[in-house]
Amino acid sequence: MPLHQYYSQRINNFQKDFEQAQKSENRIVILRLVSFIATIILFFLLLRFNIAIAITALGSGICCFGYIIKRNFTITHQKQFFQHLTDINKNELKCINGDFSSYPRGDEHMEKTHPYTSDLDIFGKASLFQLINRTVSQPGNDMLAEWLKKPAEIDEIKKRQHAIIELSKKNDWLQRMMAIEYRYAEATNNPESIMQWIQTEPLLLKKTYLKPLITILSIITILLIIVNFFGYDSKPFLTLVLLVNIGLYFQLTPLINKIHQRVSKSNELLKSYAELIQFIENENFTSDKLLEIQNIFKNEQGSAGKQIRELSKLVNKLDYRLNLLVAMPLNLLFFWDIWQSLKLEQWKKQNSLHISKWFEAMAQFEALSSFANLYFNNPDWTMPAVTDQYFKFLAKNTGHPLIPGHQRIYNNLEINAM
Repeated sequence: MPLHQYYSQRINNFQKDFEQAQKSENRIVILRLVSFIATIILFFLLLRFNIAIAITALGSGICCFGYIIKRNFTITHQKQFFQHLTDINKNELKCINGDFSSYPRGDEHMEKTHPYTSDLDIFGKASLFQLINRTVSQPGNDMLAEWLKKPAEIDEIKKRQHAIIELSKKNDWLQRMMAIEYRYAEATNNPESIMQWIQTEPLLLKKTYLKPLITILSIITILLIIVNFFGYDSKPFLTLVLLVNIGLYFQLTPLINKIHQRVSKSNELLKSYAELIQFIENENFTSDKLLEIQNIFKNEQGSAGKQIRELSKLVNKLDYRLNLLVAMPLNLLFFWDIWQSLKLEQWKKQNSLHISKWFEAMAQFEALSSFANLYFNNPDWTMPAVTDQYFKFLAKNTGHPLIPGHQRIYNNLEINAM
């Protein structure tokens, strides 16, 4: 199928999927409103006859309402997914027509002293980088730029070529991966803050007395509350224990703040990496380079995607402290912030040697995917054969990649240097 027809057909299909999801979303919004109103009305009607039945109906209605909201979020994500896929194919259609201005130019990678990037239009407007680049994350962007600026060993080049050929046959899969990346594009796409936290020394985990202390204090606090509830006057002891809890919490608050500052606002970033890595982990590959990347995502703790998802959940739980109504009882009774900080540092202890490799592997995969997309869009291009002879260059019917095919002038070149 011609590329124009291929991309046009995909645009049409994804637009239909988007419209269907939009209709489903509209229906569920109405259902959500009806469910909420019906639950309130039913509760007050039943309250006249039996309070137990009324409360049961209210609880059932709330559960139903919660399910509808969850379903609403799912459909909204599906709608966004189809919109991203539509936009991706529209951009590709523009690209094969010679307009690749939708993609990053890579101006930040320009180096005046570099031996060839300026002369060969590697970066900047209408550059090779802009033609190739389909990365979404900053590490992926940087990795692609480094590959264009520095030579690789011959064996590594051949591995990349085989990976590019394999990925070029998975165009639909690559676009779906890119759509997942776009879902989180508004989040900070640079894991630098997380990496800085990973490299710091633990602040709470080294206090070996802390876990047993907060466990004992929490148990005593709950027991005193229960005793007081059953009519025994434990208020003096409960007040004393609560004061101890408050004092311990505020003593450790500066350390908790340091941890939170380093990991806060990274939840969306971590969720994106978790979903993308699991997406890659679940795919079948045969080329050595892609299998190497998949193996990097495995360690003694299991899947890297699951491990990063766990980190995302821990960061999200520590963010509860931003809601005072939730944070106050959780910390007063259960030392919530301290526990989550300890779990975060335990996660860091187990994965500090792996996480930088995971981010680098993901960046490599984005760079490979960019080249694979270029190869898919230009099926008549030849994958070059690399030689270890210095310096030998042989090309037939070669032309400038940044000039559209119908305007391109082709030449045969042969260079041999002793």
